[in-house]
Amino acid sequence: MEGRLILRNGEQYPLRFPPGLRGRIKAAAAASHRSMNAEIVFQLERAYAQEAAATGEGLGNHAPAAALNHQQPVGGAIND
Repeated sequence: MEGRLILRNGEQYPLRFPPGLRGRIKAAAAASHRSMNAEIVFQLERAYAQEAAATGEGLGNHAPAAALNHQQPVGGAIND
């Protein structure tokens, strides 16, 4: 598991996707060799980092998006 960030105690939040978005996330996750959860977290962190860079604001104590690039689900996690 070298080089992977595993979030075991993260907060959970049920999420509903608009039609077609789940498929796009699943495809992006597969292309990036990430779980769907890792892909969602990566994309959110990247979006917030871009917003922070554009506005000059920091992200506080959040992990940078680059650190989440190789996040994998903990054993038994459901990827879809």
